[in-house]
Amino acid sequence: MRPKLDHLKSISTGAATKFLTLALLKSLEVEYPPLETQHTIASILSAYDDLIENNTRRIKILEEMARLVYREWFVNFRFPGHEQVRMVDSPLGLIPEGWEVKALGEVCKVLPGYAFKSKDWQLSGIPVIKIKNISSDSTVNLQEIDCVPLEILTSKVEKYLLKNGDFLIAMTGATAGKVGKLRYKSQVLLNQRVAKIEPIKGVSEYIWNIITSEEYQKLLFNLADGAAQPNMSGSQIEGMEVVLPSQKIIDKFEHLVSPMSSEIDTLLLKNQNLRQTRDLLLPKLISGEIAV
Repeated sequence: MRPKLDHLKSISTGAATKFLTLALLKSLEVEYPPLETQHTIASILSAYDDLIENNTRRIKILEEMARLVYREWFVNFRFPGHEQVRMVDSPLGLIPEGWEVKALGEVCKVLPGYAFKSKDWQLSGIPVIKIKNISSDSTVNLQEIDCVPLEILTSKVEKYLLKNGDFLIAMTGATAGKVGKLRYKSQVLLNQRVAKIEPIKGVSEYIWNIITSEEYQKLLFNLADGAAQPNMSGSQIEGMEVVLPSQKIIDKFEHLVSPMSSEIDTLLLKNQNLRQTRDLLLPKLISGEIAV
């Protein structure tokens, strides 16, 4: 078991500022379960890790499937019926006839987060998504998250509440342009310097695949300006040009990819729950609070 906090305080040295020396830490006596119990605990926790790993593999396969369909249809232009459609000039090069080049803002709203005050931050309450929570794999990490008090949720702040499935983008800093999809079914707020990209109805999967594509990730990173503190504005993001296919093709793509996306969301939520359960179990198993 871990040494109790009171004991650590009692053996710390120093008059004005208490501190622990390496020698004191090395001299600490700790209790630990018998070897057989340790093996049992490891076996229980490994079962959780195996489930998480299996779900992660399935997620990667589904993501790759969706990405391949997107590239085949909208980068290589080999969509269903492409043989009967001629290519025409556009501001973004040759595109299928009947498709259009539009500003992203014509099919999306970009909504920046709220400027919370430094006094608002605390360890519990309503979680708030910051830039640090948007991961490089296009997920939103809720493991280490800052919170604000429940009473802060006034009508002024409520419009910054997020929904499960929202698309988020970092707007400031070295990683300005990185995007993440929120998978969380409880209340969570959006901080300043992060924005929500809200597509119009019927194009969500298409827009998600655009903003996470290699081409548009480069464009988004290049939007950030300023040497010391790179940043971008909502109007810059909305001004980006995208190719908008015919509604018939978009509908087919949404119908094909939505089940994959839903399964990915489900598996990611399962992994969140598995990690939380595993992390809660560990100290209880080691301390003997839960018998093995």
